[in-house]
Amino acid sequence: MNQRPLVVELLGPAGAGKSTVLQFLAGYDPSIRVDLGVWTLPRSLLVLGAIQRLPTLLGLFRAARSFLWEEGKYIIKLKALYHQVRLQRFTRYRAVVFDEGPVFALSWLHADAHHAAANGGLGSWWPRTVRHWAGAVDVVVCLDAPNPVLAQRIRARPHTHPVKEKSDAEIAEYLERYRAAYARVVTDLQAQPGPTVLSFRTDQHSATQIAQQLLAALPLGPGAAAAPRPTADPSPSRPRSTPSRLSSTIAPSCSPTWS
Repeated sequence: MNQRPLVVELLGPAGAGKSTVLQFLAGYDPSIRVDLGVWTLPRSLLVLGAIQRLPTLLGLFRAARSFLWEEGKYIIKLKALYHQVRLQRFTRYRAVVFDEGPVFALSWLHADAHHAAANGGLGSWWPRTVRHWAGAVDVVVCLDAPNPVLAQRIRARPHTHPVKEKSDAEIAEYLERYRAAYARVVTDLQAQPGPTVLSFRTDQHSATQIAQQLLAALPLGPGAAAAPRPTADPSPSRPRSTPSRLSSTIAPSCSPTWS
């Protein structure tokens, strides 16, 4: 039976540097597949996910007395992404690294979904889905920086963002809402038990350093390319690992580490 690759998700608020770290990881080791998670799913898996989640969607729409299309799309994408992860066992990749994967999608539902989703509309679906993803995601890599740094990065981006033109206070509220959602979802996943959590501050260490340290920590198995030695140590000591999952937790949650 083929063993699936290690599943890793980069998680963090807007401007944390997820895309930059992902680009460095893609260049270091060809045995690592980098993926944009919920945004690059094939149509066939989306159709399958929609069919399989139709009862859940109808229950949510009835609870809200409205067609919640955005919420419905995330529910469908989570099911499609689960199928995609299971299919990775037929590839030669040692690891799949997501940017905005299942933990992000669950966090969006917690942070921005219609109140009906939290008030019974997804009552039975939520714990079942969290349980499935707790067994599918091996490592969550939390990237973060102080709000003023993130606000500056968001405003400097060439592309649009919902809070790009907002005030500092509005950006901070947005960032804190998503931090709280990330922490809630990661806590739910780890209660199963779930993934190991690694935390990095991107205002103190470069994307290159973080990618190097991450490659050194991930149990990719024999044949993986050796990571270049990092010039600085952006995390605590390297954990001992098993072939399928890191055995120790570096950080308790995706909460900020500064005072």
